[in-house]
Amino acid sequence: MKRATHFSVRIACAGIFLGLAGAMLFNHYAIGNLRRETSVLAQQAEEASRLARENQDIENLRILARDAEEHHEANRDLPRLRNDVRVLRERVVPLRTERARNEALINRNTAAEPSGPTSQLEGFIPKANLADAGFD
Repeated sequence: MKRATHFSVRIACAGIFLGLAGAMLFNHYAIGNLRRETSVLAQQAEEASRLARENQDIENLRILARDAEEHHEANRDLPRLRNDVRVLRERVVPLRTERARNEALINRNTAAEPSGPTSQLEGFIPKANLADAGFD
């Protein structure tokens, strides 16, 4: 009987050992699964934050695109206006010379105006001597 108890103690110890080994193995696999899940969740959280940043960037890009479009609309006539300014600047010098010539002619004509009646001017034809062409 001593052998039977000794054998049953061994079987009980082996059972306890197998139970502990099984529990440890189960625990090991559970920890492995939890680590994989944690890794997946961390990747998903990282991707979610990256997507949130991209969404914010998209909104900022939309605002920039709208501003650029408004700026383009506001400056659409700018090349034409710049060309008009260039043409006008090119005309400034000739206009100044023409203005100076006109002023010189005005000054010369005002100095040469006769002081008497116009009937005394050379080549003057009175109204009565003009033929009636049928206009009233």
